[in-house]
Amino acid sequence: SNDNLPYLRYPILTGKAEKLRRFAKKKGMILGDWYSHVIDPKGVDLTKVGYQRGGCPVAEKIAKEVVNLPTYPRMSENDAEKVVKIIYDFHQRNK
Repeated sequence: SNDNLPYLRYPILTGKAEKLRRFAKKKGMILGDWYSHVIDPKGVDLTKVGYQRGGCPVAEKIAKEVVNLPTYPRMSENDAEKVVKIIYDFHQRNK
């Protein structure tokens, strides 16, 4: 069974990724920005890898909307509840 395997990344989609990251940071929580670029690492010259903006519109849209929740092997249920509360509070304030 894979029930006890930790998640390395736990991405979620939100229409306000950057705003959510700032909100969470003010609350003492860092939300990851993995997968927030169509081509990684951030700042890579897209033309050097043959990518043209607009070439993958769905991937570009998702890259702007994704945040990664904090995960680690010893994360407690209480830690997970704090993550949920921050996400919930953010969305309650940003309807």
